[in-house]
Amino acid sequence: MRIKIIFFSFFVTLSVYSQNIKRKGSLGVGLYNSVPDSIYKKMNLKSNNGSLVQFVIPQTTADKLGVKPYDLITNCNNVAIQSTPSLIQLAKHFKDGDSISLIVIRNNSSLKLLGFVKGKPYEVSDKFKITYGEFKFNDELIRTIFKEPVSKKSIGTVYFVQGISCYSLDNLQANDPTKLAIDAMVEKGFNVYYVEKKGMGDSYSTIPCEEIGFNQELDVFKEGYKKLLSSRSLDTSRIFIFGHSLGGVTAPLLAEQFHPKGVVVYGTVFKQWGEYLKDAIIYQAAYYGENLDSLKRAVALMEPTFNDLFFNGKSAKELARDTNHLKVLKQAFEYDVNTNLGLAGRTIEFHQEINGHNMAEAWKNANTNVLAIYGESDIAANNSLDHEALVKHVNKYHPGKGRFLLMPKTNHMFQEIGTMDDYIKMQTDPSKYQLYASQHFNTKLFDIVCEWMAINLTKSNSPPIKSIKK
Repeated sequence: MRIKIIFFSFFVTLSVYSQNIKRKGSLGVGLYNSVPDSIYKKMNLKSNNGSLVQFVIPQTTADKLGVKPYDLITNCNNVAIQSTPSLIQLAKHFKDGDSISLIVIRNNSSLKLLGFVKGKPYEVSDKFKITYGEFKFNDELIRTIFKEPVSKKSIGTVYFVQGISCYSLDNLQANDPTKLAIDAMVEKGFNVYYVEKKGMGDSYSTIPCEEIGFNQELDVFKEGYKKLLSSRSLDTSRIFIFGHSLGGVTAPLLAEQFHPKGVVVYGTVFKQWGEYLKDAIIYQAAYYGENLDSLKRAVALMEPTFNDLFFNGKSAKELARDTNHLKVLKQAFEYDVNTNLGLAGRTIEFHQEINGHNMAEAWKNANTNVLAIYGESDIAANNSLDHEALVKHVNKYHPGKGRFLLMPKTNHMFQEIGTMDDYIKMQTDPSKYQLYASQHFNTKLFDIVCEWMAINLTKSNSPPIKSIKK
């Protein structure tokens, strides 16, 4: 039986850089996951310890150090490198200007390479002004990025809130759908502001992002909103929140405190998180052909574990002592007893904390204009029911303020794929699917989003928009 919950969950311009937070560096190499047998024999290696360089990116730390393809890195900053993951983990702490030493094996000889870490490049564009900022959260620094159009006066500002996974929004690849979404709104005349999660990008954290709870992550986004409000040049009455995926759960929790002009959510959740996860097991596996009745019976057997996690406050570690609970944790949550991580690479406690928030109450208290969008082939959000229920709930307490949009043929990452059946068929060849999806970003989606926001800036109540239903 298939049980796997899907989350979706990386020019020359004016760019302004913050002077306090130190730019993170990178090694600038492509690495083999392990040393191929053919290369192992050719290099006459005595052990498979180390990390083998596949390629070197020009003008990076490794390039400046003189690293070459097929160098085997065995030591970094006096730390023995056992494998590629250990080198990657070490590299996460590199900062621009730090001294660095590498020991590599090249042509059966050991070489020591000395130099300095080169910071990751900042994002630049000939169409946008990009400002890198920061704010203090407890004793840590959090990176902010603010994009604004250069050729026209901005219409308003969008606070973009990302999904569940730990990833950086800084200088994403040109065809990354999150970058395309952000840039599409800037091209339409909106400023777009976003905040890195703790430990991501230049943000500093003493705890890895993956181990941070949802409530603390929410607090970071709240502080980020306060930072946005402190801008003297910004009209704070013209702010919208765009919440993508789990960001659509964070969005109303921000909106009930800060009351923006409006909130757009895409591919998100309205019901309690634990209920969504149970639905995901049923709906997502059913799309792939699993028997619906069998899936419902399987979820019914998981009910005691879900209840203990989400309603009785028991920890995953406590439940894992029981064989039956442990089986459910592994099957439904992809739980790793060694790391305590589960779905989307986050802790089970992270998921418990999401479940602790009352989404219906948050949307009621937000009292703002709402556009809830579901893409026709968005398997991660299961189906359109939560979005329609969300809008019905908003209109119950604030008549006329909620709008629902079904975006045809669009997946969770804003890409125009086709129907859900088309999406499922494409999964038989993942590499072909990824290539196709990367070339089919749905610009029409953000035309509608920006139109909706622009109308809400000119009228007290948002009238119906073409293709948007109540």
